[in-house]
Amino acid sequence: MSEIGSAPSVLDAIDSALAHTKRICFGPFDVNKWFTLGFCAFLAALGQGGGTTGGNPFGGSTRSDVTDRWVPWVTSHLVLVLGIFAVVLVLGTALWALFLWLGSRGEFMFLEGVLKNRGAVSEPWNRYRDPGNDLFKLRFVIGLIGLGAFLLVLAATLVLAWPAIRSEAFTGRAVAAVVFGACVLVPLAFAFLLLQLAIRDFVVPIMYRRGAPATAALMAFRDEVLRGRVGSFLLFYGMFIVLSIAAGILMVIGMCITCCVAALPYLSSVVFLPVFVFFRCYSLTFLQQVAPEWTLLPPEGALAPLVAVEAPALGPTPPAADDPGPPAGEAGPPEASPPEPPPPPVEPG
Repeated sequence: MSEIGSAPSVLDAIDSALAHTKRICFGPFDVNKWFTLGFCAFLAALGQGGGTTGGNPFGGSTRSDVTDRWVPWVTSHLVLVLGIFAVVLVLGTALWALFLWLGSRGEFMFLEGVLKNRGAVSEPWNRYRDPGNDLFKLRFVIGLIGLGAFLLVLAATLVLAWPAIRSEAFTGRAVAAVVFGACVLVPLAFAFLLLQLAIRDFVVPIMYRRGAPATAALMAFRDEVLRGRVGSFLLFYGMFIVLSIAAGILMVIGMCITCCVAALPYLSSVVFLPVFVFFRCYSLTFLQQVAPEWTLLPPEGALAPLVAVEAPALGPTPPAADDPGPPAGEAGPPEASPPEPPPPPVEPG
């Protein structure tokens, strides 16, 4: 178990992450690795977010049209509305689960690609089937709990505000509903967001390091990494937000320069691969400051990733050039006598 020591440094993590990003992406530049590792980054990103919808769901209807036409229609067809909402919720959850399943496997593929400085798809995809499925189950359960809590708070908010909605007046109940929803939903969403980020940034590397199940790795993160360092990790994610904003600005500029070609799915992961590699290394270099056990990246400046030590060759090991031999007065190992020559052939009489 890791002992509580000095607090990890965010600035040191940023410097190390920049050095590793330069080594992986540009030392030397390999276009094949960019496309392959970019695909792994694309898979990993599938489980980290979803699409957004915009616009007015009521088309060009004004507030008066909504209250005069839609509210009475919804109340008179409440069963149909709830049925449509349930179907959309189920389909949306199924699509989200598919992306989350792909992303969970992609997390390990991208992590290994960064650690080993290589791009591979088919072999790690098959090898990380079980860890990916285990990670998917954990993230899916946490996501369902968060979705259930969100719907429960939203329903309570609507029930509290429904009389004000029916009367078309911003009364005290409407104010109470807004305050209740904001005070509960915002901290709840923030807590679940931090949990999902911690799973991606730290639990996945712990699973990779120890070969542990997802729940055991989550408990190890809580007990061995997070305990006594909550402030440092909050600072880590505070800097993460700042860096994400800066990276988002750079990516928008790159999309504009390429006429939105760099915004296409998968191509965006290839074009902006250094951004994805940097954020993956940022959490790894921060984690390795906690204890030497969590060091996964090779030392800075190394040209090759950490590799397994080959097994020694079979047979006796030759002595070193400066081996002084056995001490004086002690007999060394007996030398093998040369083999006897074969007997001469017998000539026929």
